[in-house]
Amino acid sequence: MSEQAGQHTPSGQSRPSTTNGFAVASLVLGIVWLWGVGSILALVFGYVALSQIDRSAGTEGGRSMAIAGVVLGLVGVAGIVLMIVLMGLGFTWMPGMDGMGDMMNGSHEH
Repeated sequence: MSEQAGQHTPSGQSRPSTTNGFAVASLVLGIVWLWGVGSILALVFGYVALSQIDRSAGTEGGRSMAIAGVVLGLVGVAGIVLMIVLMGLGFTWMPGMDGMGDMMNGSHEH
């Protein structure tokens, strides 16, 4: 006896028979980060997974993993943006320098 929509629990609710691969990839890449590339891919894969899960009519699971991947991806991207902003501010606030120009020209006037 084969069931198309997944397995049934004792309460009669249907459980998904497979976990969406993009959801798993999104969660893993959101955790790993990979210098920001993982965060961006976590966002992309997470949104793809959510779309596929919604279209699967209950045959695919992993919605919570996809959401976690999207959240971790957003946190990673926010961290990248914050790091870039802080680095930019750090170069402009360095004592004795007028920003990146002095550093690139090699002048160190005091």
